[in-house]
Amino acid sequence: MVGIASATTTLHGRATWRFRQTLEACARSEPLRSRSVEQARRHLKAQIVIGQRDGRVRADLEAEALTGLLLAVAYGAMPLLELI
Repeated sequence: MVGIASATTTLHGRATWRFRQTLEACARSEPLRSRSVEQARRHLKAQIVIGQRDGRVRADLEAEALTGLLLAVAYGAMPLLELI
């Protein structure tokens, strides 16, 4: 739980895995990128569309654009949290 809260994970008691390393791995590997980033994109967009339909998310914004913005903020903030 501490690893999740601090955005780090200890692997086999030896190394600390940082979120930026996940992003670097996704940049190098199309299969990994497809599984992780694209899966997150699809899931988030689906939730935005549901929220727009239910009136909880602004309907005047394109779901795809909002998805990109929120992912950029989240994926940008997570490595930043490692520096704090």
